Amino acid sequence: MKTTKKFLSLLLAVLLISTCFAPAAVFADSGNMDTCDHNWVFTVTQLADGCISGRGYYECSVCSLREYAEIPGSEHNWEWVIDDYATPFQTGRKHQVCTYCGAVQNINTKVPLDKSSGGFGDAIARFFTGIIAMFKNVFEQVADNFSRLFKK
Repeated sequence: MKTTKKFLSLLLAVLLISTCFAPAAVFADSGNMDTCDHNWVFTVTQLADGCISGRGYYECSVCSLREYAEIPGSEHNWEWVIDDYATPFQTGRKHQVCTYCGAVQNINTKVPLDKSSGGFGDAIARFFTGIIAMFKNVFEQVADNFSRLFKK
């Protein structure tokens, strides 16, 4: 009886081990995959969208073997976004955003001072030029009103 149990246990162990290490072709429904002259057909399961990769698979029309593949997306399309505009007195800030997927990079990149305006001295000159122009318009309107008043 002990010998029979040992023999059955050994036989069961050999069967389990042999099925675990058997080649995949033994379990295929359509014959041996190792000898198949594959006829691949590609199926897309998710299209690539901008910089986001897609997915798909190749399937053999003979033995039904599947090989999964990634469909590469394009590179990011970075666009600068101004957070704070630069002035003659203060630097600005900007960052980049991908127009395809919304990824963000280069946060808080400094925008240099706006030197096209000529700096502090030019800013003061523009300020006083604006005030003079405003007073000129006011004085012209007052003069027009007085001249109309006295013409009557």
